[in-house]
Amino acid sequence: MPSMKDTTPDGPKRILIVDDEEALVRLISIKLKQLGYQVSGATDPREALKLFEAWPPYWDLVITDMVMPGMNGVKLAEKFLKIRPDLPIILCSGYCTLSAQDALAVGLFKYMQKPLDFNDLADAVQEAFKK
Repeated sequence: MPSMKDTTPDGPKRILIVDDEEALVRLISIKLKQLGYQVSGATDPREALKLFEAWPPYWDLVITDMVMPGMNGVKLAEKFLKIRPDLPIILCSGYCTLSAQDALAVGLFKYMQKPLDFNDLADAVQEAFKK
């Protein structure tokens, strides 16, 4: 159960999940909603960017896959961060290895290797909201 520090004054923290695997977006969404977060998902990075651009202050965190058709996760993260430099972004991938140094250089909050362990992801989400 999230504590009071996990919510904004106007409600729960809002997370955008971006992954081209629809089943993974659904699974992560369900798990994070069970923890009290408000979650939206997109399977196309361009659609995610449109959602984000519609109201950048709405989002508190983005969790994105690295390898997706149309735009990879690093490029997507760079676009988000150009609009909102303070936005925490967790990049997940099973196909590439990104060092913690490289992730920080791009401006990412955290890089996580797939397959994801949900407890580790939940810890990373809570950590992002404490920064």
